[in-house]
Amino acid sequence: MLSRVRNGLFREPSGRPQTLVMFGGAVVLSGLAGYGYVVGGTRLVWTVAMAVGFALSGVAEALPAGRRRAAGGLRIAAIVLMLSLIGVVAFAPEYVV
Repeated sequence: MLSRVRNGLFREPSGRPQTLVMFGGAVVLSGLAGYGYVVGGTRLVWTVAMAVGFALSGVAEALPAGRRRAAGGLRIAAIVLMLSLIGVVAFAPEYVV
């Protein structure tokens, strides 16, 4: 089981197609957060957190082929950020919405 996780997290970066999808998601979520702040006057913290998670994943996939450890570290950081967001939603939803 541990070897599967290690092989999944610390694999070679995927390259351009997946990077574009991740950065595109980060841009869309950042735009949504900006729109909510400017028009609605609300701060959408969850969209900013998800945009940062997508950006970390995009950077991990954009690294050169030999940077497996750096890509793995960025993937782990993105996963921890997203799981933290789920934890905040579960235990303190007033901070997210």
